[in-house]
Amino acid sequence: MDGVMDGVSSRNPRGERDLFAPVVSEEKFAPHFRTMLLRGSAPSRGMMNEVFSSFDDVDGNFVEQFQTSGFDARVWELYLYAYFRDVGFAVKRGRPAPDFILRRVDTAISVEAVTANPSPLVPERLAELSVPERHEHAVVRLGGALYSKLVKRDWVQPDAVGKPFVLAVAPFYDPDASQISSTPLAQYLYGTKHAPVFDTEGHLFLLRTSIESHSFGGKVIPSAFFSQPGAENVSAVLFSNAATVPKFSRLGQQGTHRASDITMVRIGLCHDHYRDAVQPLRFEYVVGDGQHTETWGEGLTVFHNPFALHPLDDEVFADIAQIWEPQDGPVRQLLPPFFPYQSRTAVVVSKGG
Repeated sequence: MDGVMDGVSSRNPRGERDLFAPVVSEEKFAPHFRTMLLRGSAPSRGMMNEVFSSFDDVDGNFVEQFQTSGFDARVWELYLYAYFRDVGFAVKRGRPAPDFILRRVDTAISVEAVTANPSPLVPERLAELSVPERHEHAVVRLGGALYSKLVKRDWVQPDAVGKPFVLAVAPFYDPDASQISSTPLAQYLYGTKHAPVFDTEGHLFLLRTSIESHSFGGKVIPSAFFSQPGAENVSAVLFSNAATVPKFSRLGQQGTHRASDITMVRIGLCHDHYRDAVQPLRFEYVVGDGQHTETWGEGLTVFHNPFALHPLDDEVFADIAQIWEPQDGPVRQLLPPFFPYQSRTAVVVSKGG
C-alpha cells in the first residue's frame, strides 16, 4: 500500500504526506534523521514536508530511505527538486533513470543525482587532515561518485536520449565536507589548477597548469573527468556543498515555517567581486531578519563540459554560478552578486518558548 511500510503509515493524522511520520522502528533511524525530530529542527521539517508534498516518489520507498540509510541522498534529491521547481521547470521523475526530466518552454534536459558518501579510507574527521589532503580526499570521493554514474550510461534512457544530460553531485562523505569549496572538483573535472599571480601593475591573473592524477589513501584516479571516454555525453556537472539540512532550516525560518522560539545565525565566507581579490569575504546574519533572503540556487554551481555532445545552454541555469573552461582559452565564470563558498548555521532555542 502506498505510504505504508512495516505497518506504519507515512502520513500524519491529517492525512498529509509526512517525511517524519515513522515508517520503521526507532532503532533503524539514521542519526541525522533522529536529530531532525528535535525541537530546533522545526523549520527544516516544515520546509522539507512542503517540498515533499508535490514530490513524485516513483519507487515508493523514499520515506523509508529518508528515515534510514539513504538520508543524505534523499535530502539531495529534495533539494534539487525544490531548486528546479523554483526556477520554473516542469519536473518529471525518471524511471528507472535519470532522476529528473526538466522542461521549460523549449528547453528539455535530464539530470541524474549522485552523492559522495563516507569511505573507510578516512576514519578520522576531515578537520584533522591538511588542506592539500582534504582537497585530494574530496576529489577521490567526488570523482568516484561521478565515475560510477559515467559507467551506468543513463543518457541512453528513453527520456534522456538527444537531450543535455547533467550529473548533479553533492559531498556527504564527512560532516565537514560542506566546508570545502568547489575548487577541488573543478580541478578534477578540467584537469587543471590555477595559481594566483600578480603582474607588474599589481593586477591578478591565474596561471593554469595541468593535473595528471589525484591520490588519497593509496587510491589514485586520473584527472580531467570531462576528457574521459564517454564523458562527452555529460553536458555539465552541478555541485553544491550547501544542499544540507541547514539549507532547509534557513529557508523555512525566513519563510512560512518560522519558529518564534528559535534564533538562527549564519556565518561563512563568500566571494569577493573585487577584481584583484585573492581572499573571500566573511559574512554573518540572523536568518529571517530581512538582511539577506536566501534562494534555493544560492551556493549552486554548474560546470560546463567543453567536449559535450549536447552542450548546456548558458541561460538554462542563469541564476547560479557558472564555470566554463575550454581546452584552449581562458576560464570564464559568472557568479551571482552573493556567492557563499561555505557557511555554518547556529540554532538557539529559547527556554520555555
